[in-house]
Amino acid sequence: KINYIKEPAPQGYLRVVVRGTTYKGKINCMIYSEQDFLVHQSTGYSQKMLTGMYNVDILTVPVIRIENAIVEQDKTTTLEIAAPGYVTFAKTEAIIGGIYEYRNNALVEIFELHETNLKESVAIQPGKYKVIYRYASEKNMDETQVIEFEVVSGVTMQLRL
Repeated sequence: KINYIKEPAPQGYLRVVVRGTTYKGKINCMIYSEQDFLVHQSTGYSQKMLTGMYNVDILTVPVIRIENAIVEQDKTTTLEIAAPGYVTFAKTEAIIGGIYEYRNNALVEIFELHETNLKESVAIQPGKYKVIYRYASEKNMDETQVIEFEVVSGVTMQLRL
């Protein structure tokens, strides 16, 4: 049994929105208070929260982390992100590879491509990326290929691998 105690507490709202009108989907967000998971919400909705500071992980590709978002009493804190672009990877055969971005002077994998899907579409935040891959039939790392590409908000592009 849960005990509820009705006590007034300062509250405000936290809202995450996608800039522009090109993206119609919902993006999941995870809200934390000092690393303790508190609540899950989708973009476009307002979540009632106690006042304070929160960290928000917006589950895009790559994940966007906003630290120290402040919720004030009787106010709505709005976090705005860019609409993603869309990249379709057209493959002639099965590949092993992923999408990478530079973070702190190092390449970090942000998405692993599915080996057997010959056509794969991914919504990616605007920015510069690399797809690094090799055909699954190749066993030698010398056959690895790299394609650099740039994603623009709301724009669809296709890469042939």
